[in-house]
Amino acid sequence: MAEISFSREIQSLKLGAGSTFHGEGIIAVTKALLQSGVSYVGGYQGAPVGHLLDVLVEAEDEMQRLGIHVETCTNEAPRQPCSAPP
Repeated sequence: MAEISFSREIQSLKLGAGSTFHGEGIIAVTKALLQSGVSYVGGYQGAPVGHLLDVLVEAEDEMQRLGIHVETCTNEAPRQPCSAPP
């Protein structure tokens, strides 16, 4: 199975107010998450929402520009957060 890449779709995360979004559901969820003002996202890539974390990791430059710390966890054991945000 080929690796999934959202590099082209990630550009739509930069759309501003008044712009119309068209794209994959996971990108829409990511866009909504970013618009909610989140500043830290940690998760396990094997979790049911693993594609969300894949998108955020792939959009690292945009996440840094927005001041959002994204962290992948080594397992799915519940703990908050994966480590202390910087």
